[in-house]
Amino acid sequence: MLKCLAELADRIPDLPPPMYAPLRFKWQIELDTNGNLLGLTPLSDGANPKLGLLMHSPNVKRTSAITPLLLADNAKYVLGRGAESPDKSPHFQAFLALAKECAQSTGEPTVEAVVRFLEAHQANPQSFSGGPPQGGRQYLL
Repeated sequence: MLKCLAELADRIPDLPPPMYAPLRFKWQIELDTNGNLLGLTPLSDGANPKLGLLMHSPNVKRTSAITPLLLADNAKYVLGRGAESPDKSPHFQAFLALAKECAQSTGEPTVEAVVRFLEAHQANPQSFSGGPPQGGRQYLL
């Protein structure tokens, strides 16, 4: 039976990887290779611009535990929104720690750029002006 299920899964187009699910991302933070902010781009699939871009993302069921997604999450995690400052946000701190762990494990330059951006944002939150609204499930990539 498992063999049949595996064969069926191979025939389904756009099936997400295991433990992934579709999630709508509304914003993309544009960075240069040094982690400097270039801008914030709204994302859309074209059909309904207000909904954002549907992408596969790790499927994390959140309860009261602080559980960041890797390199993409809502503004509470990515920017520390809702807290007095990013360095006082446990959500931001968890997101930064996960990004640092990924950068150290992979040595990937783009992830290292994200870590530099997050560290600069933590030190100087005003370096990120504008941006997505405070609340809701508006995910950033």
